[in-house]
Formats: sequence, C-alpha cells, structure tokens
Amino acid sequence: MSTATLTESKFTAKAGKLITLDVVGNLIAGYRAANEGKKGVVDSIFFGKEKLMDLLTKPGATGLRLHFGIDEKGEQKIIIFPAGENGANMSVKNAEGFEVGLDWGLPCPHLCPTED
Repeated sequence: MSTATLTESKFTAKAGKLITLDVVGNLIAGYRAANEGKKGVVDSIFFGKEKLMDLLTKPGATGLRLHFGIDEKGEQKIIIFPAGENGANMSVKNAEGFEVGLDWGLPCPHLCPTED
C-alpha cells in the first residue's frame, strides 16, 4: 500500500483566476503585435451560452477544456469539451449518437465588433 499523501485535484470548478482589464489589454496587445501582418490570424472566437451550458451541465463536469487547432484551410479553431476532476475530456454525444466536441464558434475579426 502506498504511503503517498492524496492531494486534491487542481481541475475543480474554481480553476482559473480573474485578471484586471489592464492585464487583459496587455495580453491581447502582445498577441496582436506578435501576429501583425500574418494572414488569417483570429483574435478571438465567440461561442453561445446555450452551447457552453450544454457542456458545463454534463454530469461530472468541473469545467471546460479548450483545444487549439488548424483546419484544412489553415484557419484557427478552438474545440471545447467538458472536463472532469482529472482534467480529461469527457465524452459528449450528439442527437445521432456520435461523440462530438464544440466547434463552429464565430471568428473575430470578421464577425465581431471592432471596438474590442
């Protein structure tokens, strides 16, 4: 039997930290500066509350896990899954019974307001 001390999972509903808008602005400005002049770079992606709640209300979900991807056209994507207390993706099935992740958010620029 192991004598290792059991530790609480870090993947709880409280994971993450709120940051000030000054910090947010610096992070976004840094990202935009690093990608200035690059074609097809996306600043952000909007996902609807209903779709996010579908994932968050899955039994056993403690949060969301976001994966970054590039599609066949070279466009940036974010794929979202509910995650459990071990941090792993949780299985989600659509109405047809296929395992799925949330994609098809609205990319910004192009579809979002420009004042952000």
